[in-house]
Amino acid sequence: MEALEPRQMLSAAPAAASFSAFDVLADHHDHGHRGDKGDWAHYETHWIGGERITLVADPAYVGAAIEPAGASPTAENTALYPLTSIPNLHSDPTATVKVYLDFDGHFEAQWGGHTNVATPVYDRDGDPTTFSDQELNFITMAWAKVTEDFAPFSIDVTTEEPPELAPGAPESAANGVALRVSIGGDGSWTGGNYGGIAQFDSFTNSAPNVVYVFPAGTGDGRYEGDVSSHEAGHAFGLSHQSLYDAQGNLVNTYHPGDGYWAPIMGYTYAPVTTWHNGTSSSATTYQDDMAMIARPLNGFGFRADDHGNTLATASHLAFDGASATASGLIGQNSDVDYWSFTAPALDTYRLRIDPAAVGPNLDALLELRDAAGALIASASPVASQAAELLLPLGPATYFLSVAKTAAYGWLGQYTLEVSTPAATVLASANEPVIVPERSAAGVSFTLQTQPTADVTIPLAVSDPSQATLSAASLAFTPLNWNVPQTVTISGIDDGVVDDDVPFIVAVGPATSADAEYNGLDPNDVSAVSTDHGYGGYAYWTDRMSDLVQRSSLGGGPVETLVDLKALYGGTPDQYNPRGMALDLAGGKMYWVDHNAGRVQRANLDGSNAEILLSGFGNGTLVGIELDLAAGKMYWTNYSAGTIQRANLDGSGVENLVSGQNGVWDVLLDTSAGKMYWSTWSAGVVVIRRADLNGSGAELLWTSQAASAPTGLALDLPADKLYWYEAINQQILRSDLDGTDVQTVVDLSTIALLRVHWINVDSRAGKLYWSDLGNGAIYRSNLDGSNMVRLVSGLAQPQQMVIVEPAVSVTPHTGLVTSESGAAASFQVALTTPPAADVTIPLSTGDATEGSVSAASLTFTPANWNVPQTVAVTGVNDAIFDGDVAYTVVLGVAASSDPDYAGVDPRDVSLTNFDNEVKFYVVNDATTNISYKYGADGSARGNTTLGSGNNAPRGVAGTILGDKTWVVDANRNVYVYNAASGSLLGSWTAGSLASNATLEGIATNGTDVWLVDSRSDRVYRYAGAASRLSGSQTATSNFNLASGNSNAKDIVTDGASLWVVDDAKTDRVFKYSLAGSLAGSWTIDAANKTPTGITIDPSSVSHIWIVDSGTDRVYQYNGAASRTSGSQSAALSFALAAGNANPQGIADPPSRDAPAT
Repeated sequence: MEALEPRQMLSAAPAAASFSAFDVLADHHDHGHRGDKGDWAHYETHWIGGERITLVADPAYVGAAIEPAGASPTAENTALYPLTSIPNLHSDPTATVKVYLDFDGHFEAQWGGHTNVATPVYDRDGDPTTFSDQELNFITMAWAKVTEDFAPFSIDVTTEEPPELAPGAPESAANGVALRVSIGGDGSWTGGNYGGIAQFDSFTNSAPNVVYVFPAGTGDGRYEGDVSSHEAGHAFGLSHQSLYDAQGNLVNTYHPGDGYWAPIMGYTYAPVTTWHNGTSSSATTYQDDMAMIARPLNGFGFRADDHGNTLATASHLAFDGASATASGLIGQNSDVDYWSFTAPALDTYRLRIDPAAVGPNLDALLELRDAAGALIASASPVASQAAELLLPLGPATYFLSVAKTAAYGWLGQYTLEVSTPAATVLASANEPVIVPERSAAGVSFTLQTQPTADVTIPLAVSDPSQATLSAASLAFTPLNWNVPQTVTISGIDDGVVDDDVPFIVAVGPATSADAEYNGLDPNDVSAVSTDHGYGGYAYWTDRMSDLVQRSSLGGGPVETLVDLKALYGGTPDQYNPRGMALDLAGGKMYWVDHNAGRVQRANLDGSNAEILLSGFGNGTLVGIELDLAAGKMYWTNYSAGTIQRANLDGSGVENLVSGQNGVWDVLLDTSAGKMYWSTWSAGVVVIRRADLNGSGAELLWTSQAASAPTGLALDLPADKLYWYEAINQQILRSDLDGTDVQTVVDLSTIALLRVHWINVDSRAGKLYWSDLGNGAIYRSNLDGSNMVRLVSGLAQPQQMVIVEPAVSVTPHTGLVTSESGAAASFQVALTTPPAADVTIPLSTGDATEGSVSAASLTFTPANWNVPQTVAVTGVNDAIFDGDVAYTVVLGVAASSDPDYAGVDPRDVSLTNFDNEVKFYVVNDATTNISYKYGADGSARGNTTLGSGNNAPRGVAGTILGDKTWVVDANRNVYVYNAASGSLLGSWTAGSLASNATLEGIATNGTDVWLVDSRSDRVYRYAGAASRLSGSQTATSNFNLASGNSNAKDIVTDGASLWVVDDAKTDRVFKYSLAGSLAGSWTIDAANKTPTGITIDPSSVSHIWIVDSGTDRVYQYNGAASRTSGSQSAALSFALAAGNANPQGIADPPSRDAPAT
């Protein structure tokens, strides 16, 4: 169940509530939710006549109940009928206990603390005064679904009101006899958005014998049937079937099942729902649903067995040699029904078991035995709940046994058919075969009956320009007649972007000595040659299977890239991936996990999956989009109603939009600086747009009766916005400002349709959408023509992203080499398979800074997605030129494949670290030394400090780089020649207390600043940078901030001062020159003993901090502007072996300082 997808409910008469959530003592109600995962049920406890009554309200769900395809017919709205036209239906008229499905409205004076509860007439077409053909069909379907669920029990499911529930009958008359399921309205009287509501044990206790079901806005009557069985289960005493992890923690209040199946008392809206024996109120509390329903308290039990369970008691099926049918019920988990029939002659016989037509629960096991009981054959296919045997039999009496598979609860009604089918050729394709231009598809053939002689069937393609066949004919013999023969249909690439072309695999008349087959002309096979276009791929998430998958844009094999359960463990639907976005050039895909509440990314091939952001909670994140130029990702939080963004690595989270009540999808038009998003709450869909920072929001479109969320798509070359409108099941488009709304595609003819996401391929002129109801991906032209079902057999596909042929380069920024020979590497791959080899030339933009390991890369159709590594090595020079940025140029691709010819990949940005002297680090030891380091951290020699400089506490340099200033604990400042290290002079700092503890020095080349950690003050000495002797008093001073109580060093760029502090939380404080605090931030936890700080005054951006505990220098990128928060070091390097007590660091030194 999805609480995040509230459904638009139909109108209901408002009712006054007799309680308030804020008045629990007066009315004896306690309101709450059980569990912290999945969708929550709403519980209330009431004391009625001294009896404790518990109410449970179950979340609503969007769209149709998902049933197996072709489960039932549909009806058109061709006529209108009076409200008295509800069909009089009974599942077992002889049963004394009735479950009454009430569709014509109901009034209850008091129910669950509510008064005057009025349920309107069941209404799906907006006309509550009549029933349409469709509404009457839905009523029948709902009855059939509930009938199937309660078939094992001695209960009559009916649409005729029992006398015990008639107006005027006392409330007690219905106890243990009849239960009303009131179906209609939107449930607004409950105060919530629910699919249904019930009171536990109301069938037997003093609560009214009524449960409520609130119809869906879309789908068919199976929805009402699903919810009716669930709510009736509560009335018969059932709790929810819930899911727990191995540690006993609640994972989901409503057990989600496995994607196809779920418990009736769990995820009600799965394709198959059955009673279950599993965990309920705790990880160790098991509830046997069937035993609970049939318990003595309810006053009814299981239905009597209808057919014998042994060969001796088998029911006889009168077979006339052509066909015979019968029906039965597998009513308990151990039930087996036996049937006998007589085959009059040698022939091919079809023996088939079909479960119920609507909402089937039986997973049939069919066995054929001879007259002695020996097993001849059995059938229980994995992909179908039906079972069939097709085999030749001689004249004799045979026995058939019908049972359920081993799984608990997969039982129900069935129809048995024995027939002698006609000779024909069977093909495996029930819908057009998708044949991609650059790929192939297969179709299998068998004969339906055993021939008496060989049968040859010719095959041909109606349009040889579209495809070829692997065989021109098929030959079946009396021995292999039922062994499938597969023919491969290979698409032909026409090399242009055009349309999908239908064609026929013509199956010609058979030739055979068997008269039944000779001349037989089988049905042809329909196929579609799907355009290769420009060789793109489709990537999508699948929420139920927790997968990220892809296939070619023309269809073809599905490739699973990421299996979240395999990565992290868990159960179906635990992660529920939804929106996704791709960075093709960077070789990354991003997606959000709705139930896990996190943002993830991985390489395009699914490798290197990583969690970027987490902790958003269950049922939160839905959409995601990338602004690659700005290095940002945007995402939506449905539950919080917000749109946020962050850097592509997850840092720097910003709140952009809030208060949106169910924000769903988000798209970006970065060229226009606009952001589009959709919201969906309480049945209302709204589409808005704003600036990329969230300002200037404007309303573009809204629907007041939308039953499903709206995914968006942009066709920017055409200035069009696309979205799906669920009420009329149409894809709409408009201008980017929301005007000129047009219907593009009408999808109302697709059964079981549930569309949440769409996408536009502007380049090929195609429109795509994912249908989670059918587990399929479709496409059409942008005008809606030529609709094709490209991919089938998925679970519940979500957002689909188009991938164009491109060259992914990762990483493409932030790489570092050094003049000392340090190398960096990046990887290159293609995003789609090429038709021919693709060669990409490589070169460096500056050969004096770096060299590449290869002059070119070549990708083939076989290795297109295997990353090739390129190594880049730094080049040394003999000058101090600083850290130099340069690029590795990836040239224009050369290929005979037009998809890749001329593609220009992204270049790679690198920095070559200078290995000439960049840093001075002074060391306080027996011999006091100034150590020199290159930008890459390599040791570049050292010089000894002057004899009086016995306790160095800090070092400073200027942009000129000609001198260094070292402050000593003795309150003297020593000035050195930066190139040679020779002492130029020294002077004494005045205005300091005798016990002053100097810890650092800074200069801008004119003034000098000293920091005293004992007084927590900074002293400024105007003009002292030129002083080489004597003494000087301070011109001014200021107090450090209250938290800056253990200052260790100071640095300046002439406009600001930075002071690093060594305390419980190590921080950098930033001040103005006058001493005003600009802010502070926390440094890396590893940098826990800071003793020096510096900047590059020629390019004020990074900050470097030396640490005497780790003997390392830590680099903080761009930290000079930071005034809050915290920052991790981007990199660090180790000091030389003797530099074991570093006391200060300075940058830069002399431009011509030699390496010594």
